[in-house]
Amino acid sequence: MPPTPQIDPTLPLDDLVRRAAASGRRGEQVRLLDALAARTRHGYDAMRVFQALAAVRPNGSRLALEYVARMADPIPPAILLFAAQALQDRSNPVGMRLTVAGKLLAALPDTEPAVGPVVRAVTAGLSRSRTLQRMIELQGRVDRCTTLDRMVEAGEKRVRLRCPKCRRQFLRPAFIRHLWNEHRLIFDRGTAVDPKPVVEQAVAGAVSDESATDQPFDESARYFPLSTPEQVLQAVASRQIATGHPIPDSLTRAAADQNAGLCPTCLNPVPDPIPPVPPPLAVGGGRLSGDGYAVEVIDRPTGRTVRVTTPKGDEVDVPPAFTRRFDPRAFGVLVAAPLLLAAGVVVAVLPPRFGPPVLYALLAAFAGWVVYLIGRYARGPLPNPDATAVDAAWREIAPNRGARKSAARWLTRLCRASVGRGDPTRRARELYEVVENAAVWADKGGVYLPLFAAARLLQTCDNSDLGRDRVTSLLDVFEPFFMGELPAAYAESAAEIVTTDGLLTPADARRFAVLLTSLAFDASLTPHDLIRVLRFLPHLRVLFGTPTADGLKSGYVIWKGRRSDLWAEAGHATTIFDLARTSPGACRRLLTAHLDALLRIDLPDAAVRELGEVVLTPRGVIAVDKVLAEPGGEAEVVRSPRGSGWMLALGAQRINLDRKLDWNTVDTLVRWIRFRTEKLIPQAEAADRVHADRVRQVLTPLVRTCPLCGAECVCRSGRVGEPWPVG
Repeated sequence: MPPTPQIDPTLPLDDLVRRAAASGRRGEQVRLLDALAARTRHGYDAMRVFQALAAVRPNGSRLALEYVARMADPIPPAILLFAAQALQDRSNPVGMRLTVAGKLLAALPDTEPAVGPVVRAVTAGLSRSRTLQRMIELQGRVDRCTTLDRMVEAGEKRVRLRCPKCRRQFLRPAFIRHLWNEHRLIFDRGTAVDPKPVVEQAVAGAVSDESATDQPFDESARYFPLSTPEQVLQAVASRQIATGHPIPDSLTRAAADQNAGLCPTCLNPVPDPIPPVPPPLAVGGGRLSGDGYAVEVIDRPTGRTVRVTTPKGDEVDVPPAFTRRFDPRAFGVLVAAPLLLAAGVVVAVLPPRFGPPVLYALLAAFAGWVVYLIGRYARGPLPNPDATAVDAAWREIAPNRGARKSAARWLTRLCRASVGRGDPTRRARELYEVVENAAVWADKGGVYLPLFAAARLLQTCDNSDLGRDRVTSLLDVFEPFFMGELPAAYAESAAEIVTTDGLLTPADARRFAVLLTSLAFDASLTPHDLIRVLRFLPHLRVLFGTPTADGLKSGYVIWKGRRSDLWAEAGHATTIFDLARTSPGACRRLLTAHLDALLRIDLPDAAVRELGEVVLTPRGVIAVDKVLAEPGGEAEVVRSPRGSGWMLALGAQRINLDRKLDWNTVDTLVRWIRFRTEKLIPQAEAADRVHADRVRQVLTPLVRTCPLCGAECVCRSGRVGEPWPVG
């Protein structure tokens, strides 16, 4: 940029006026006016310059006012009258007229005769409401003017303003409050303005210019004091998504605190479609409590009782049903005490001629101790107090809870607290009724789905305590979801209870993951479908063993090929899916050693003794903890260089043996290595089929509409959702 030319300070005032009037460049004209204002400190020079500028055509009045606006306070009295007359020219900009009027008021006496003409000059031709607004704007140009303040105060008491929305009339202070409270509008320079575009402009500026990040927060605090910083951050971040900015963690944390996710379009919180599962009731020390109810087992000398407390504070003591009230020690004392008492009475009244009383006392004491010991050790101990409390809760409270949401929550907590506690046979009838009712209530969704899931799981665990396999029983709980009979919220609630309550041992959890995968494939879900569904069901994904796409594809090939003799040329084998159903022990052992096992290869007993269980995995054929994955290498059995035994050489791999393997076993291993390379891997890579309709059928109950922008999405608590339909 070229340097700004300097104005010669020796130029006469007339030359400066002529140059300012003739200049066509605004920048030069402003510099000339500044020079004139700086050099005219005396009244004569100021008046001469003002009149010369005012005589310029066609914009002399504007130039004269600009000249006065640039003069230092106080302005010379000689031009006060001329400047006041120029203020009446309404063709000049309002801002400049107000600035000059402010300078005039600062130089004039603070009286009505002096202030009035200036005020009337800047308000000429305006309505009463606009006149009041112009005087208020003029107040901002003057440090202090009592006369002007009185004029504004009188105008506010006299002038009524009409609301542009409801057409009602108010005095100015009440009008400003009415605009905001009723219509959320602000009063800016005499006009009702919607503040939303102002805030939107500030948000847009923060997106394009990172240095302006504070502006949307300031504007929102000014116009929308009830708005939170999270809402402003949400507005800015939602517009920055397209530019690749990360989503602030504070938004996801705030959404998680509300049990909500984030809309992928506007980042507004969207309620989680799956309700949270209530925690188990607190159980310990013979007391069960939660949601205002309490069941406490109390052991007294008079026997065991159960105290039931309701949310209203009512307390009822009931005897424990179907069980003894006295422990063995108290029972022994109870049966021995009458005998000892009777013997004492006989000794006391028996005459001495029938024998020494001490002998009878000893015999009575001995008989009493014998009876006590019989009663003490022939009677079993009292049931665990926690189990008694659980049984009492099912007997005394559960049948009367009804179908309210609070009842559903309490029953869900009771079901979770009852796993492994209490007598399954005694609560079987009450639990059956809860399951049947919950199946009907499940159509309402909400808290009734976790209740149905918890009741089914407790029923399954009770059956397993009576001898049924728990893993296959749990599979029946999840089958209705995969068959499309129950929504995803039911399956996710059941999965959360299984994982958090530890209903499965680690070995059984691995076996259960295999059975779940088989069940999903039976329900026409492909690997890609299953991965897309499990993105929104994190607890169910844990039950599936947190699968990967490659692992699921290989398992899918084996699952499909188990009936088509896909590996007939390689040899005989048993799939991990069949082992999980028919041989629980073998499946647990195999998955503990090789979590990604697909097939257990059948080999002769002699080969198994040397190689152990040979397993096919996506990584290769595993024998003696060696991964065999080179199909092109030579295979042979040679003498071991260690001096004794043999060695199996398969490509670069070497396996030490105690005895020589027959050639058929070696050939079988080679065929299985080739099967993995030539069939399993290519078919797994080609398993890209997607059933979009099936995925949408599963995920449709999870779709929610954003309350702010109206976009449909699938989201979970503390996460950014995905637009519907899910890609």
